[in-house]
Amino acid sequence: MVITHKKSPLSLILKLLLSQFVAAAAITAIVWLAMDGRSAKSALLGLLCGMLPHTIFAWYVFRFHGADQVQIILKSIYRGEAIKFLFIVLLVTAVLKTVAIVPWIFFSAFCVALLLQVVLPLLINNDNWE
Repeated sequence: MVITHKKSPLSLILKLLLSQFVAAAAITAIVWLAMDGRSAKSALLGLLCGMLPHTIFAWYVFRFHGADQVQIILKSIYRGEAIKFLFIVLLVTAVLKTVAIVPWIFFSAFCVALLLQVVLPLLINNDNWE
């Protein structure tokens, strides 16, 4: 009989956040080497505007570890998505109003951050690949 240990949601969220920060740092370094500092700052801010709200969403939704009530979890998902959307709007608005950026790099990096949110959890949680 094989005993498997379930990972806690907090450790997976921290692992996801760390891997997104590593990916963001690598992408920012590539942009900095290929272009200039303003472009790298634009890329980093675009990546952070996509990553930080997703991390807050993941923490908010998965804070009910082992909850049996489906309604609580479902309401948590809906509220988490609303909070995530509001936080994205506030962050993007703040960046566009206060920081001198290269818009196409900012929005490209933001789209890359959204793609990383889909791909990285699949790569991190490879226990279920069998």
